[in-house]
Amino acid sequence: MKRILFALILSVNVLFTFSQECNIALQPIVVPSSDGRYYPQVESYLKNRLQNITLEAGETSSLSSEQFGVALSYNTLDKQVIGGVPAKIVYNINASLFIVDLKGKTVYSSCSLELKGIGNNETKALINCFRGLDVGNESVKRMIQDGKKQIINYYDNNFTKIIAKAKTDASMKNYDAAIYSLLSIPECSKGYGAALEMLPIVYRQFVNQHCNENLAQARAAWYASPNSDGASVAGVYLSEIYPDASCFQDAMQLFKEIRKQMGEEWKFMMKQYNDAIALERQQMNMMREIALAYAKNQPKETINIFWK
Repeated sequence: MKRILFALILSVNVLFTFSQECNIALQPIVVPSSDGRYYPQVESYLKNRLQNITLEAGETSSLSSEQFGVALSYNTLDKQVIGGVPAKIVYNINASLFIVDLKGKTVYSSCSLELKGIGNNETKALINCFRGLDVGNESVKRMIQDGKKQIINYYDNNFTKIIAKAKTDASMKNYDAAIYSLLSIPECSKGYGAALEMLPIVYRQFVNQHCNENLAQARAAWYASPNSDGASVAGVYLSEIYPDASCFQDAMQLFKEIRKQMGEEWKFMMKQYNDAIALERQQMNMMREIALAYAKNQPKETINIFWK
């Protein structure tokens, strides 16, 4: 297979979904142009376009992935300058799309499209080329479906390892990492049920530890400075405590103590669940927030990958 160089900066991770029943996390990846020139506006447009293509193929969520991506590379087949005022630039390019496994260094599916665009400068001409990228294209649609099948197959074959790693992370009190790993397993995978069983256990461990740590910090801040400054710092820590944590009532007692002394000038509200009936759904939303925060705090990498 043709040697492919992906020299890229992995920045914003976004969850794209291919169908109503199965959420697959991907990140948009734009490979530098074959002529070696950098077009920042083109790259920004392409990342948004890749997002739109996958959005058009299904729904979306906020969870992220560092492993799977939808990548695009392109090379110029022909470039012409048409005289006039102003002059026009016409591009004829070949765009290649890939669904990739970055950790496994594997291309799961791919397709190529020939695109044309015209503009007053190179950037506008290239952007007009990429307006032709469309999920309705049969080649693109087939690539997405084939890639989806391969990713689901990956989870079917590896969910036991993912869950084992989550258990290890949880035993080391890396609860947010464990929640992230468990939520990465899609609903249509064979391992989703096992992940779903473990999630509430890890979540409970996370919120209890999180509560104890933040309550201790809130108390220290308030008792060291029982004034508006101390109340402000304590409020920051109290705001991080989840309503179903084991120490939530103790946190509420501190909240009431501060409110009694500070009065209405202390503008602060503890987290509350809106409806006890919807507790399970709200906890799932909390878990997604925890996973998203974990992913956003991971260091961004510059990766150079050679695949054959």
